[in-house]
Amino acid sequence: MSDYVVFTGLGDILLEVAPAFLPIIAVFIFFQFAYLKLPQEKITQILLGLILSFLGLAFFLQGVQISFYPVGEMIGKKLGNMQYRWVAIPIGALLGFVAIIAEPSLRILTYEVEEVSSGYIPQQVLLYTLPIGAALAVALAIIKVLYQIPLLYILIPGYILILLMFK
Repeated sequence: MSDYVVFTGLGDILLEVAPAFLPIIAVFIFFQFAYLKLPQEKITQILLGLILSFLGLAFFLQGVQISFYPVGEMIGKKLGNMQYRWVAIPIGALLGFVAIIAEPSLRILTYEVEEVSSGYIPQQVLLYTLPIGAALAVALAIIKVLYQIPLLYILIPGYILILLMFK
């Protein structure tokens, strides 16, 4: 694979990532001048960390762009052209489940929720309900697309269910 292919679109990715960092930088600058008054070496360290985070996120997204997206597109085309297209539903649900369960921040989130709730919401409950919810959402999205179901037919029963739960 040539270097050109690897870096194709990196400029667009950098432009997409930049707005995500602007609020962080703005808040840091505000607090630095208003309250913190950190020494120069600490500011340099923070700025270096921001630059590394920016580049890390950009390179991560570039890697996703040149690897996962094309593979996902190929898998989607193959599944969409199968005689039994319904097979895409459980496969999509499985991929949705695995994508969330493999997310490293899920472990941190479940730990934090357990801590904040004083153990009322155990880690294991969230560790499985979030991926199951994602799997169901992906399956529902595939069902919607495969069978051309209007979005309102999916949203309205969900809203009714939520209203009934809080009645």
